[in-house]
Amino acid sequence: GFAGNIMVLLSKEALPSYIDRLEEYEHIFGFKPRWYIYGANEPAKVVFPDD
Repeated sequence: GFAGNIMVLLSKEALPSYIDRLEEYEHIFGFKPRWYIYGANEPAKVVFPDD
């Protein structure tokens, strides 16, 4: 990821399990990760640049 950042796309159902895994990160690597939860306003779609 950019400057140590990553973007993870998850379903709402998978989020609690992922957060549990992030909490193990501090124990393994020695620092606590920060995360932000964002929601989409509309479904994903392919966007082509204007030619």
